[in-house]
Amino acid sequence: MIVEGRVLIQNLPRYRQKGEMTFLSSIKNYIFLTIGRIDNIQPPDDRGVVNSFITVEWGGNSKKTQTIYDSFRPNFDQELVFQIPMPKIKQPHKRVLALKEELKLKNHIVINLWLDGGDLPNMHIGFAKIFFDELSDAPKEERTFRDTKTKKDVTVQTRILNTTKKITSVMWDTSCNVTMQLWMIPDIPREIDLSDTRYNPTDNYPPELETFFTNKQKVEEAKKRWSQCLEDNFQGKAIDITRLKNFNSYFVRDQYDQQHFLPYYVGEYGIG
Repeated sequence: MIVEGRVLIQNLPRYRQKGEMTFLSSIKNYIFLTIGRIDNIQPPDDRGVVNSFITVEWGGNSKKTQTIYDSFRPNFDQELVFQIPMPKIKQPHKRVLALKEELKLKNHIVINLWLDGGDLPNMHIGFAKIFFDELSDAPKEERTFRDTKTKKDVTVQTRILNTTKKITSVMWDTSCNVTMQLWMIPDIPREIDLSDTRYNPTDNYPPELETFFTNKQKVEEAKKRWSQCLEDNFQGKAIDITRLKNFNSYFVRDQYDQQHFLPYYVGEYGIG
């Protein structure tokens, strides 16, 4: 059966859209990231065909590009958009403060490069990061988007960062780079010093433990109590007590090579 006719589209896509379908509003805040070209993918295994895609993470959200097939130098040319969650505040100065706090808590975007495994699990090749403070000295350009509600094109001036980042991995050597373009709509207000949003993502000891670990005598006493506690409760059981006695193993590294504090033994044992 063949059906002929017309389809009425109530909402037009964003002007000159490349990538996902996005509905935008001129009264909201957005982050735009265009993924460009990967210059030279070098798989850790010996495969003749490379099918790749990229995932982008920001603020607990993740988005994925299309998969580029059979290319060691894929050109994604795909734009991904994240809406910045903002409270409903009318006062302009309070909105600026809320935006600054949001960008400080979620101050960078993570770009992950994957090989499509087909019927097999996908392989993570590596990652790159782009921090918002890199926009500070970027030149301004015009960007046009379509307001979904008013159905009008809106042109704004905003800082545009064109950058190339190296894809790195904690598992193997990689030597490829990814080109990207980052901007926000509307532009970040000049009242926000983006350098204030940069911080060391590595965890530190909680304040109540920082003082404790500087007292060597207390630490040694806690180690002895910890060892005795393990022997009293786990002796003869199928558990490696020697490994658990490594009292100093409070930090581990994640897939992005960041250190994180793990208060597992601290919380269970109570060393305060």
